[in-house]
Amino acid sequence: MKQEIELIGIVKKGINRKRNYQCGYQNCSFELESGEAIWCSFFVPHIRAGFKVLIIGEWHESKEYFCAREVRQIIDKPKFRQLKLKKFMNLKNV
Repeated sequence: MKQEIELIGIVKKGINRKRNYQCGYQNCSFELESGEAIWCSFFVPHIRAGFKVLIIGEWHESKEYFCAREVRQIIDKPKFRQLKLKKFMNLKNV
């Protein structure tokens, strides 16, 4: 069973949206400024490049991307700092 992870990051320019017109299914992918690739099985219209987001989902190590179950924009916090995923996971496991 994969562990659910909460990841905070800043969305890099270029959110890709894909839609299958036959079944209406749509998804999106984007990258964080720290380099992690994020894939969503749903379109996230409320985020843009430069937004700070909280992403809840699972890391797929074999494919090297983060599969998001939920993406939320977050409010600026005074001591916000962005961590690479590996550092973030090490902090969560302490």
